[in-house]
Amino acid sequence: MPGKLRDSEEYITFRSSVPLKNLLVDEDDRLVWRLFDTGHKNTNYNPIIFLPPVTGCGEIFYKQLLYLSNHGYRAIALDYPAYSHVEDFCKGFQKVINTLNLLHVHVFGSGLGGFLLSNFVQVFRYKQLVSSVILCNAFSDSTVVQPKINWRLFTVMPQFILKRFALRNLDPEISDSNRFYETDCTHTDAIVFIDESTQRFSKHQLAARLTCRYKERYAQHLHRLQSFPVTIIHTFDDNQVYDGEKDEMYKNFPNAKYADMKAGGRFPFLTQSSEVNLHLKIHLRQFECKEE
Repeated sequence: MPGKLRDSEEYITFRSSVPLKNLLVDEDDRLVWRLFDTGHKNTNYNPIIFLPPVTGCGEIFYKQLLYLSNHGYRAIALDYPAYSHVEDFCKGFQKVINTLNLLHVHVFGSGLGGFLLSNFVQVFRYKQLVSSVILCNAFSDSTVVQPKINWRLFTVMPQFILKRFALRNLDPEISDSNRFYETDCTHTDAIVFIDESTQRFSKHQLAARLTCRYKERYAQHLHRLQSFPVTIIHTFDDNQVYDGEKDEMYKNFPNAKYADMKAGGRFPFLTQSSEVNLHLKIHLRQFECKEE
């Protein structure tokens, strides 16, 4: 039975008006990108691309896509294929931007999506394609992740174990116990929606995302982004971003603008979409005169 969000009028409107498209940019026809593309393609503003965390497909950003497209922006939510290596993702993402004929883009990454984007923009030839970065409950260094996990095991785990592993830390009590803040939906509703979205993943796709999440790696050239426009969104009640990872984010992006949210859990773009959308609007407003 579909969850509350999937049955909502807003989501039904989104799915009925925005088609899901496939995009192949690699020689391997198994590496298919899936995307939702909203807004005017001839808008004066550079488009913004959303990348999901380990769990969930591009549809989890439907609230942001509807909001931004209604405010004159082109917004694209991507579902990246089964890249087990960050370098392969970076090459594929560049091909996606070029295939869509996009000169410059703003990028928004949540969790693993933010980690992949941090590695993408630190490379000069890729950085030239990006106008700005928004990172939500993201990390830039997977070497400080706890607990330590042998990422090589993901390729041999059965699919149901991989799904359980990917979803194991989504504790509904974290945000639903905090009743002091008005939310668009409960954390439990968001988890159900994310879980439904993750059920569509193949074993290969789940293994690849978990490998990128837990394989020890850090974005080592982020000092090149000291003057780069970056906004970092953190929620205080997120139990999946460890203190060490947060400390690394502060260290690697000392000049970033921080949007700290008291509540919202792991997926504030669902539970606190109005506040996240406001932060997005504020971030993008600085570019409106330049891009018109």
